[in-house]
Formats: sequence, structure tokens, C-alpha cells
Amino acid sequence: EEEEEEEEQKEEEVEGKKEVEFVHVGVGCDSCGEYPIFGKRFRCKTCLTLNPVGFDLCQSCYDKEVHKHSNIGRFNKTHMPDHEMEEFTDFTVLHELMKQHPDLTPTQIFNWLVTQYQSNEDEDDED
Repeated sequence: EEEEEEEEQKEEEVEGKKEVEFVHVGVGCDSCGEYPIFGKRFRCKTCLTLNPVGFDLCQSCYDKEVHKHSNIGRFNKTHMPDHEMEEFTDFTVLHELMKQHPDLTPTQIFNWLVTQYQSNEDEDDED
């Protein structure tokens, strides 16, 4: 009975959470340095074609229009004010799992994926 109450409380906490905030693992903001970028991510389409590092901004820096200034990149100094920015909307399996399991951190989801992969690999070895 006590376990059921704890489970119900956990479900209520999860249902009460806001929409999950996406984490762009491995990507930092080229202006303020936020790493990884949480929430919306914006990237420069032009810089992406000029430099594999690209040019990325978090929501806050994009809203401040820092991309309209030249030479602000932390790693890619080729960004120019006339370059075209876009919201990055290509979400990965990790993003989809974060959406489905807002109670788990990206690290917990990643660790779960690793264990699933390893168990599948172990099954393949047995065959």
C-alpha cells in the first residue's frame, strides 16, 4: 500500500511538470558559452557551409540578436551579421525519449540506452 502511494505521488509530480526542455548534447552557445544548450537552439546556415564547427546560439542570445554582430563566435570567427540563422529542429532519439520520459535526465536515458544495447549484443553473442 505504501509503495502504491509513492508511485501515485511520483506520477502526479511527472504530470505536473512543464513541457520537457530539450538538451542539445554536445553543442554550446557561441556567445554566452552555455553548454550544453537547453531549450531552443539556433544555428547559422551560412557558417555551417563554411566551417564544420558551425555557429550556434541559445534562445537568450538569439533573442538579444547577438548574431547581428560580427566576430562573436567562441570557436568559429567567420560568422557575419548578414548570415542566415535558423531554429534547429532536427531532434534525435534522445530528444524523443526525453519528451516521453520527462522524469529522467539525459544521462539516465543515455545509460538506459547503453544497457539496452549491451543486452542486445549479449543476446547476439549467444546465437
